[in-house]
Amino acid sequence: MAEQGSRFKRGGDEMGMSDAQFKTYLLEQLENWQNILKMAEKHQVLEIKEEAEKQIDKINKALQF
Repeated sequence: MAEQGSRFKRGGDEMGMSDAQFKTYLLEQLENWQNILKMAEKHQVLEIKEEAEKQIDKINKALQF
């Protein structure tokens, strides 16, 4: 266990995504939800449309970092 902690202190790969990687991930998710929104609107599925709008709003807020 101590060995893992020392890797975090040294900045190993276990640290997670960089800001650029996270932003790229969010942009991909945004595109996916925008496509879902279009499909929900086309097929008039209100529940999915509302969820897609909610997720798009959350992602847009996260992208403001």
